[in-house]
Amino acid sequence: KEVTWQRFAAGLYEPLGMKVVDGVLTVGTRGRIVKLHDSNDDGEADYYEAFFNEDEPSDSWHAYNFDLEVEEDGSYIYGRVGGMSNWSIPGGIVRVSPDGKTSEVVGAGLRVPNGLGLLPDGRITFGDNQGSYVPAGKISITRPGDFHGAGKWVNRKNGNYDPEKIIEPIVYLPQELDSSCGAQLWVEKDDRLGPLSGQYFHTSYGKAATMYVMLDDLGDTVQGAVFSLPLKMESGTMRLAKSPIDGQLYYSGLTGWQSGATREGSIQRLRFTGEKGLYLLDAKARKGRLELTFNSPINESQLDSSNFKATAWNYRWSKEYGSPHFKVSDPTVEGTDTWEIEEFDLADGGRKLVISVPELQPCHTLKLDFTVAGPDETKLSGPVYFTIHELP
Repeated sequence: KEVTWQRFAAGLYEPLGMKVVDGVLTVGTRGRIVKLHDSNDDGEADYYEAFFNEDEPSDSWHAYNFDLEVEEDGSYIYGRVGGMSNWSIPGGIVRVSPDGKTSEVVGAGLRVPNGLGLLPDGRITFGDNQGSYVPAGKISITRPGDFHGAGKWVNRKNGNYDPEKIIEPIVYLPQELDSSCGAQLWVEKDDRLGPLSGQYFHTSYGKAATMYVMLDDLGDTVQGAVFSLPLKMESGTMRLAKSPIDGQLYYSGLTGWQSGATREGSIQRLRFTGEKGLYLLDAKARKGRLELTFNSPINESQLDSSNFKATAWNYRWSKEYGSPHFKVSDPTVEGTDTWEIEEFDLADGGRKLVISVPELQPCHTLKLDFTVAGPDETKLSGPVYFTIHELP
């Protein structure tokens, strides 16, 4: 009911990632990771430890180091800009050893990897922003040796990255959904967060929004669908964390440029009120159909084809800033395809809505507009955005 704050440290160079490690506030900044020690417990840092210094710090105006995550073995990871940096590597995720003495690059070809995330099995994800050689915003999984498409910078001294082997993302994020990506957070099952626990959350700096990614892990391929919550955050949403105290989500944000924010900065909480509602829990694309799973049964009498629309398109990888939409039916033609929705079926006690789409095929983005009603006439509307690599 009463929030208080005090300054703990100052003079840091672009601190865009932060974690508490073994009780010590650890900050990712331009060119280094800094540990802030409060040795006399007066609530203010009195020793700034240069825990890790980069071999190639960049002085370019936009060469940010983004986010800071700690892996299970204690290693640190953060994202380095490729597009506007004089770093010899074309953008990448840096992994620093737990003792801060060594580092390696995990995946390259990243343009502006503002935010990172860790899946439960330890796989690293990142959000990247539309621009040259990045046709649309996207969330991707990366591993050592992966190349993610920022090919303009491949020939600096990294010929081992093959532009013909670009790793496809989990999901593309069109500009209308997310114009500038933030970070990701896996939220384990926790009744305190209600029906949204167990989701993989993603923040949007550009839209000042929060959304979640419903992962579809097919083994060698991971695809997914994204649903944005009908909430407007006060600032460009950058980072989020789940509090162990109350189980709710806390967001931090700032406002620089090209953000739909209303304030310079904010710390906000996403809180489950306990009120009943209709929520989308899962969305999958399968051969000839889309499957939407909700937390409550769908009112079959309220299903109306006029409340559904499926629009699809692809992108083109090039040096241009982003990509127009190209028809899936004819990749040489700009535009979108609208696929007919033929019928509906309900499964799993009415909680799963199966939507027949005979023309369905792999595509970079499928936008499904929908409106459904629950048993108490509570309604939920989309869109939900799919990226479809395979149709099992």
